[in-house]
Amino acid sequence: MRTAKTDHGTVDRDHATTGQGAARRPTTMRAAMQDTYGGAEVVRVATREVPAIADDEVLVEVVAAGVDRGVWHLMTGRPYLMRLGFGLTRPRQPVLGLDVAGRVVAVGAAVTRFRPGDEVLGIARGAFAQHAAAKEAKLVLKPESLGFEEAAVSTRSEERRVGKECGYQC
Repeated sequence: MRTAKTDHGTVDRDHATTGQGAARRPTTMRAAMQDTYGGAEVVRVATREVPAIADDEVLVEVVAAGVDRGVWHLMTGRPYLMRLGFGLTRPRQPVLGLDVAGRVVAVGAAVTRFRPGDEVLGIARGAFAQHAAAKEAKLVLKPESLGFEEAAVSTRSEERRVGKECGYQC
C-alpha cells in the first residue's frame, strides 16, 4: 500500500478515487480519545486508524461535532449502570462524540442514499475525530441553509425525525 502524509492524517494512495473532485481515502487520523472513565483529564488527542466501515455504513470527514450531556455520561461512566452497555472498567468506544456534520468520504456496498462528497449530519461513532463511521440510517443530507456547526448541534432533534421516517426508535 502506498501512503502519503497530509494535514488530515495519512492517506492510502492505492484506494484513491478518480475523476473530478477525487479524494484519497485516509488511513490514519487524529482523535479525542479516552482509555478510562473520568473527567476531562482522561481525554487525550492521539493518532489512530480511520474506522473501517461495514456494508451499511458511511465514512464521514468530520467538519463539526456537537457536545451534549450524553458525551459527559460516556466520558465519566456515570451513572454506573450505563457501564453494563458501554464497558465496565473502560469505554468500549475510545473515541468520544456522537453528533456530527461533515462530508461523505466513502460508503459501504449496501449504502444507497449517499455518495462521496455529500454533506451530511447525524449520529456517528467517535465524532470527536477527523473521520467517523455512521450507519446510513443515522444520517441525513445537510440542508444548504445550515452551516456545519449549526448542523452538528441539531442532530438530536434530527435523529428523532429520521427515526420516525425510517421506522426505528431512537
